[in-house]
Amino acid sequence: MTSEVIAGAPSPLHRIEPMESRERQRPEHARRFGAGLSEWRARRRESQLSLALDANVSQRHLSYIESGRAQPSQAMVVRLCEALDVPLRARNELLVLAGYAPLYPKGRRGVRKCRGFARRSSASWRIMSRIRRSSSIANGGSS
Repeated sequence: MTSEVIAGAPSPLHRIEPMESRERQRPEHARRFGAGLSEWRARRRESQLSLALDANVSQRHLSYIESGRAQPSQAMVVRLCEALDVPLRARNELLVLAGYAPLYPKGRRGVRKCRGFARRSSASWRIMSRIRRSSSIANGGSS
């Protein structure tokens, strides 16, 4: 019985794969994000070590992220972008490269919302001041 087990075909679980096939199994977005992060780090003229210290992550992990060997979490992407002081639009691009949805509002749409809020709040302020004026007139002008 033992000779039959030894002579049997090797289990697919114990098969050793060549290094090239493991490289292909890495997610493409991990490599793209790593390249984008490396580019921003070069623009800011920071070393991996200084960025790692600023982002509170090990230099080895940062190296793995840049080479595509590690997939960063969404929080890690945001932390690295904050440490590099990357603009919001570029942060969205890096999030997409890492495989996550953008977090920051696009362009002028956010500005319009703020203007609309200002208009609404000033309109409500005018209404409230009219109410106060009319109530002070009704009370005999004291106020």
